[in-house]
Amino acid sequence: MAELGASKVIIREDEPPIRIVVSAATAVAGMVGVAERGPIGQAIRVGSWEDYARVFGGFVPGADLPHAALGFFQNGGRVLYAVRTAHYQDPDDAATVTAAAGAAGLLGAATATAARVTGGLPAPFALASGGTLDVLVGAMPVATLTFEGQPARLATTTSGPFLLADGMTLEVVVDGAPPQLVTFQTGDFATINQATSAELIAVLARDLVDLTVTSLPTGPIELRTVTAGRASQIRITGGTAVAALLLAGDQAVGTGTVDRIDAVTISEIDALLAATAVAVNAVAGPNGGLVLESVAVGATARLQVQGPAAAVLGLDTVLHLGAATPGAVALTVRGKDPGAYANRLAAAVRTGAAGRFDLLIMEGIRTRETFLSLSVEPTDERYAPTLVNHTSTG
Repeated sequence: MAELGASKVIIREDEPPIRIVVSAATAVAGMVGVAERGPIGQAIRVGSWEDYARVFGGFVPGADLPHAALGFFQNGGRVLYAVRTAHYQDPDDAATVTAAAGAAGLLGAATATAARVTGGLPAPFALASGGTLDVLVGAMPVATLTFEGQPARLATTTSGPFLLADGMTLEVVVDGAPPQLVTFQTGDFATINQATSAELIAVLARDLVDLTVTSLPTGPIELRTVTAGRASQIRITGGTAVAALLLAGDQAVGTGTVDRIDAVTISEIDALLAATAVAVNAVAGPNGGLVLESVAVGATARLQVQGPAAAVLGLDTVLHLGAATPGAVALTVRGKDPGAYANRLAAAVRTGAAGRFDLLIMEGIRTRETFLSLSVEPTDERYAPTLVNHTSTG
């Protein structure tokens, strides 16, 4: 309490101020050492053991940093600045760090090719009727393709004489071409109403094209197409001499396994392969040449051809094998940080809908990360590198 003294002087006594010295925090530390993972050479602030493990991983042989960090937090430490280091070939050159990030390439679909006999000539092919092609595919027995083509044949029922008259006609269509007209005249025969086989053959052979006219061993006259195969055809379409010639019919069709034995197509070869139940396809190559390829694909596919027709078709007779080619690398995944920890991880791909896929990062049987519905198209909103590498979603 203040006292009143002389000359109105007031005396007041105050307690001296207490000076407080603030001590530095002892719960903050910095550590440098080897860790399982995490950025190298960067001070990372962590506030708990869980924070440390999330960035730098757990315990690994030869690493003291995780033990020191755990002890720090167990003893009341609150803030730790941890720096991961690694071996440098030159300590003064950060670029010489020997730690590297693990990587794996995700392969696209593997491709398997058929066994192919290439180098064939372009179609059509002029083959001999009765020509064969032996086809050996896989472990199956040899299958033989036979190329057959016989002409259309139309004969008279007698060897003559033939009761013709001057001006009589015969109209014939050969292989679907425009009609051909034969006119029988008196001057072509010794006695036209007693025309002999030889005289009739001479007139018909003179006036008809694309037909061969001969006398059969038994005597009758035969009209035969020059072409041979299922497309060959003779049709008698009119004329006043039809009855006098005593023909066995008014039309005839060729036979065989192809339409034209002198113009066999690749599609006909393919049809013969299918009819023979051979698992081989006949297709046209880039230059139009014949190519035979097995239906089976992969390294076990085998195909070989032999026989007289092989040379005409331009095919070699050596054994050809299929192949299995691994898919190309479609996506490369790397560990986020350098270190051998990534060697324990595996990237698995799961097929999704509409060309998308799921990417799973596995550690043993545990799924560590999952990225759903990804795409490898850069313009897609779910483009894999964008999502996996994103700072928040990756």
